[in-house]
Formats: sequence, C-alpha cells, structure tokens
Amino acid sequence: MPHALNGWIEKESKLQTVGQKLFGGGLTVYKKYNKGRSQIKISLITDSPVVQKYLEMFSGAFLNNSEEELIRENRNKKGKLKFHPARKKGNIFSIIDNRYLLKFEDRRIKKSDLLAYFKANDFKKFKSL
Repeated sequence: MPHALNGWIEKESKLQTVGQKLFGGGLTVYKKYNKGRSQIKISLITDSPVVQKYLEMFSGAFLNNSEEELIRENRNKKGKLKFHPARKKGNIFSIIDNRYLLKFEDRRIKKSDLLAYFKANDFKKFKSL
C-alpha cells in the first residue's frame, strides 16, 4: 500500500484474519490516512469468497449502473468508482489477479484525492505476493 500522499498522514495499519462465519473467512490488510477531517481507508482482502462476489460486479451487467463509473489507468489497473459529491463520500473497488480485492473508502474527501490514492497503488506488487 502506498505511503501517505503529500499533505496526508498515515494513521493506522492493520492485518487481521476474518473467521469463516464472517464473509466466509479470509485475510485483510488495511491502512488509514488522514488530512484534517478527511479520511481514506485502503483495504486488501484475499483468500475470501467475497472476492468472487466482487468479480461479478465487473461483469457487463453491473457496468451499466448509472451511479458507478469504470476507471482505468491501464489494461491491468481498473476499478469501479462510486462517488457522492454532496456528501463528499465514495469508494473504489478493484480486483487484482482474480484473487485480491482492493477497496478504497473515504469520508469528507474530494474525488481527486480518492483517485490519487487509486493511482498511487502499485498493482504489480500485489500480483507478486
């Protein structure tokens, strides 16, 4: 996960396992960043059936949702963005190598900051895990 971007402070990092009863098990790593009252949380989820559910979101049927936008940095770096400007809240979901779910969630943030953190992640590093 990236270092804090300019003006942001890394607040917390955590690794946790999720039990079978919750999301069917798995491993989650997350990192939180703050800038004033704004916050972004980046999570990486693996070894969980929930990843398969999000794979389905990237099918053509879900891409027609008017509230979500497909973002693409390159062929291997894409995600689904949902952002509410009035509430300054949004999220991005991305699947890496069909086995990792990378999730960006925020509060009181600009869309440009959310996209900057998406772009700052090196997806190639996750593939080598």
